[in-house]
Amino acid sequence: MAFDAGPENEPVTSINVTPLVDVVLVLLVVLMVAASGAISEALPLDLPSASTGSSTESSLLRIGIAADGSLSVDGQLADLATVRHAAERATAQGGDARAAIAADGAARHERVVEVLDTLRSGGISRLAFQVSPRDR
Repeated sequence: MAFDAGPENEPVTSINVTPLVDVVLVLLVVLMVAASGAISEALPLDLPSASTGSSTESSLLRIGIAADGSLSVDGQLADLATVRHAAERATAQGGDARAAIAADGAARHERVVEVLDTLRSGGISRLAFQVSPRDR
């Protein structure tokens, strides 16, 4: 019996790493998406104080607008006057006052604009809208 030791009979001596890289990248994306919710919350820190340090505190007001037009400031029911007072208090603290607006999809556009105008008249110009991610 003849044995041919040609190139097709040689053992494989290399490893194809392309599938490994693909799997690692997919796992990385899954971990990044899963960790985004945990990272969005601020870590509780006990920072040391210094006499020459400056305040970098940032006041974040969380404004909620329900479908029926009712308002909440940081989870408490409110009206436009309360929203304005909260905005004035946040800007008076001397930090970087910001507001995050979570408006129901069925809320009237006019009500959202009223809240925006109230926040701006209270001194807050840095605004953000909270949304939930859309499934593709």
